[in-house]
Amino acid sequence: MGHLALLSRAVDDDYLHMITLSKLNGERMAVNAELIESAEAVPDTIVRLVDGTSYVVAESVAEVVARVRVFRASLLARKRMSQAR
Repeated sequence: MGHLALLSRAVDDDYLHMITLSKLNGERMAVNAELIESAEAVPDTIVRLVDGTSYVVAESVAEVVARVRVFRASLLARKRMSQAR
């Protein structure tokens, strides 16, 4: 299985636009990656959405960015796979 196929499986259909992050208490939550406006460390990582909602998360800014990149790559992979059919 090629890397594009693996990336396309990284995003479950139920969470197509979501990435998972951890609250400081360890609880997991799903955030719509397309609505993230910014992430900053002050010193905890704060993720801000376009509607003004803010979340303090356990992941570093670099990890949030990496998850958004994987999310976006998986969407591109799905599009390429569907076009190849």
